Amino acid sequence: MAYAIDILNSAFDKTKKKFFPVKPKFWMRMGFVSLLGSTWGGGFNGSQSSSWKEEMPADMTFSQFISEANTKALDFLSKNSLIVALGLSVVTILSLILSYINSVFMFVFMDGLLSKDFSVRKSFASSREKGVSLFWARFVIGLVFFGVLMVLFFPLISAFFKNELVSFNPVYLIPIVTFFIVIAVIMGIFWFLVYDFVVPIMYIKKYSFVRAWDYFKKIAGKKKFEIFFYWLVKIGLSIAASIVYVILVVILALIFLVFILIAGLLVFLLRLSSPNLVTIAILVACIFFIILFFVFFTAVITVPIPGFFRMYSIEMVKKLEK
Repeated sequence: MAYAIDILNSAFDKTKKKFFPVKPKFWMRMGFVSLLGSTWGGGFNGSQSSSWKEEMPADMTFSQFISEANTKALDFLSKNSLIVALGLSVVTILSLILSYINSVFMFVFMDGLLSKDFSVRKSFASSREKGVSLFWARFVIGLVFFGVLMVLFFPLISAFFKNELVSFNPVYLIPIVTFFIVIAVIMGIFWFLVYDFVVPIMYIKKYSFVRAWDYFKKIAGKKKFEIFFYWLVKIGLSIAASIVYVILVVILALIFLVFILIAGLLVFLLRLSSPNLVTIAILVACIFFIILFFVFFTAVITVPIPGFFRMYSIEMVKKLEK
């Protein structure tokens, strides 16, 4: 039988033994660590500003609209270059900090699953070296990926900054988008291998990223089908887990609805009175902590899900070594 099927019961039983019977303190610690270090789910879904959804004036052609939008965007960047640069710098620094924290906490999370005497503080200290190695690998590979994208989209970027976007031939977007999809798929496969195989190897063997990657290639050389089948099984399990996760989140959201109603009542009362900065600050703080507590509580309740997937990947690595 395929490895991915063989290890299912083992991964499930080990996850069950780790989280049940329920130990509230352990669940809270692991929920916190999961928020910072889990690779289960995630992503950013930005919403577009309504200003980009305005209809074109009836007397303006599409080319005129593109030309005017290009001019306005360049004018905005020219007038607010310092703010834009500062904003990008802040976002970059925060992203690097979060990437570092996430890299270390991936190993802290595994430590929580596999160690008998688990302490977040001690585990963070012992996982720092491996986390730094993973962080630098993500940073360097991220830079390379960014550089490739800059080269790929250079004709479009160049046309934008020359205020010649209106004359850019849209036919050129076909190879650009095609290559982008290919690169994105390659990167997706690469990071799947890293998070599901290389990271557990780094933890188990106490290897650096490069050494763990070399070791993974060695043990996976003749077992490519097993890895591919594991990926297929994991997709199916992820779909099922996502359904369970959504159901749990909806239930928890309904429970937290009372807090949301309280926040709504406070807003209503403030609108009746003459709000000042202090009351508005208190209201914003209350809403912020309600949301923060909801996110944390959700992570605590659902922590066996990322726990199972991490245990599943660890069991797969052990199977490949045999």
